[in-house]
Amino acid sequence: METMKRPAATQSQKLMIFVLTMALYGMATLFTELIPSFQVGVVEFSVEYFLFIPLVLSMLFDPISAALGAATGELVFSEIMLGQFGGLGELEKFITVTIGVYLAGRMVKDPKNHKMVGIAALTGTGVQLFLGMLVDIFKVQFAVQDFEAVPGLPESVFATEGFAFANDLLFSGILFCMLPTLYLVPKLYGKIEPLLGMEPRSEKTALGAINGKVILACLGAFAVAVAAEMLAESGCVKRVPGNGSFVRKQEKAAGEKGGKDHLLGLVLEHVSTPFGLEMMYRMDCLAKKTGYSLIVRFSYGDRERETEEIHFLMSLHVDGMIIMPCHGKNYSPAILQLYLDDFPVVLIDKKMKGIPVPSVRTDNKAATAALVRALAEDGCRRIALFTTEDTEAISVQERRNGFINEMERLGLTEAGICVLPSGGGKESLLDNHPCPEAIQAAVRFLEKGRTEMDAIIAEEYGIVPAITAAAGKVGISLDKEIRLACVDEDYLAPYGPAFLHVKQDEAAIAEKAVEVLLGRIAGGRGEEERLVKAKVVAKKDFRES
Repeated sequence: METMKRPAATQSQKLMIFVLTMALYGMATLFTELIPSFQVGVVEFSVEYFLFIPLVLSMLFDPISAALGAATGELVFSEIMLGQFGGLGELEKFITVTIGVYLAGRMVKDPKNHKMVGIAALTGTGVQLFLGMLVDIFKVQFAVQDFEAVPGLPESVFATEGFAFANDLLFSGILFCMLPTLYLVPKLYGKIEPLLGMEPRSEKTALGAINGKVILACLGAFAVAVAAEMLAESGCVKRVPGNGSFVRKQEKAAGEKGGKDHLLGLVLEHVSTPFGLEMMYRMDCLAKKTGYSLIVRFSYGDRERETEEIHFLMSLHVDGMIIMPCHGKNYSPAILQLYLDDFPVVLIDKKMKGIPVPSVRTDNKAATAALVRALAEDGCRRIALFTTEDTEAISVQERRNGFINEMERLGLTEAGICVLPSGGGKESLLDNHPCPEAIQAAVRFLEKGRTEMDAIIAEEYGIVPAITAAAGKVGISLDKEIRLACVDEDYLAPYGPAFLHVKQDEAAIAEKAVEVLLGRIAGGRGEEERLVKAKVVAKKDFRES
């Protein structure tokens, strides 16, 4: 008599098993994060996981679907949702969980056989824990991770990891894996399979025994897990949130980085009058006082040029860099690589989202709020904000939020926010000759809300020419009819009309940036964000300065 083969699950059924396992086990891992651990002597008792959930589903349904669902659920719910995602390093746990649950599911031919279910549950859990133990031992043996001895245990990685394996297997493996599985599998057998349109598993319809092909596939997957964990722990691969995984360059030979020349690099977008000159002068003076020479380069707002200048400074073996990044949604790979190489770097004027690079910049939110208060003190009650469409820029976001929050706090009427298009790019908008699209947008806004505003705040001076051109076309006097203020200086047109504006403290920015950079060169680590207060300057004060 021929052995009957178990009807293969359809793709839709496999997908349902995958989603069900992912959701149930994913939610369970969130719950385990809340359960505290306790220690008795050298023994630590903690709930590692509720692995019985995917074990039960793998024994009743398709093993590979349940195994992949469990690993994915832990990754999504326990790592990504909690902000703990470590990039390539998460592959090790993903693979070991998948292997353990899959093998346990393959071992059960008769879900009603308590002995078979119990052995399979404990074996699957043991395989997952054993593989994890091997990875930890490999990391210590291959010197990619330091060994941490446990008081009361022999100072041996084999003894420490072996004890941890036995502890987890006997505590979590029995209490939260084997026993619940022993109870649930026979209890649920024959009751939930029909809900998915599947036949209950039997000895005649079960999957074949674990053969050499299955073992080789598991060993191959485990080899990938080991390699991924080694790369992640050694620092060759590093996760950058929102930007992907990057390969870290190998460390340079001792004395190659920096060297005896004692050089600091400075990359600016541009130097305008008066903004930038004082800051550059102060940085140069501070560098010389501390025994360094400052090398200044300019990107002119061009991403490729910025990368070239960074590479040029690296070729000179500078000890560290201060960079004013170009505008854009993403930052240059060159800056990201500096961060990945642990090269001393400090950003000015801007901040990189999700990346702990030290930054020194004006407190834009507070500056905009101060400008709103100054206008309110002069009797303005209906204020509009003109800004750019560069919504990804931190400075733009902060200035916009400062405006909205302060208007609400003072109970003033927001006369709208006008977003000016950049036309040929932001550099085209931030020019003495703004693009026609920006002027037209400003004209439409002024014509529609002319009677609803008594003041305008420009998010930065680069868009003021577009506002003044539009006001001229509409016939609005910015001196008499509507007040004009700006969250910046008129550095692009130093001899143009003066008005209420915010003056950035370039000296303080320079001093703090050099201070932080020298700290990084000396070995300081961690994210450091320094905000510098700006000053609201009236028209008469500007002309007198």
